[in-house]
Amino acid sequence: MRNLIIILAYIIAMVVAGAVADGFDNAGLQSWGHLLETLEIAMLFSFIFLFKIVTWDKFLFALGAYICFRVAGFDYMYNWAAGNLWSYMGGQNFWDMFLVKVPPHGLVFIRTIFLATGTAFVIKELK
Repeated sequence: MRNLIIILAYIIAMVVAGAVADGFDNAGLQSWGHLLETLEIAMLFSFIFLFKIVTWDKFLFALGAYICFRVAGFDYMYNWAAGNLWSYMGGQNFWDMFLVKVPPHGLVFIRTIFLATGTAFVIKELK
């Protein structure tokens, strides 16, 4: 159980570092943004070695978990770091253009599904 919590916390920390880095960059705090981007990249590479992800299957599950957590929480952390409302969607990239068309309760449902799926990946394959 302890390993599971450590892995979940590590993946969530990677997503938070990336989101806050992007938010800081767009808010004009490039020095902090670049520092957090470096931290995220270091965490991504070290994840493979720290948790002994040596098979292709485990790598794919780790990547899937990271993507799921990123979909579930990236926008909220980005908006916080950039000083936007938590529900802000810019609408200038394909992701935002897709999300703008989803009703708010549907968006929460989608993010909850991704959060649950990412957690299930970690529980099933990475612990």
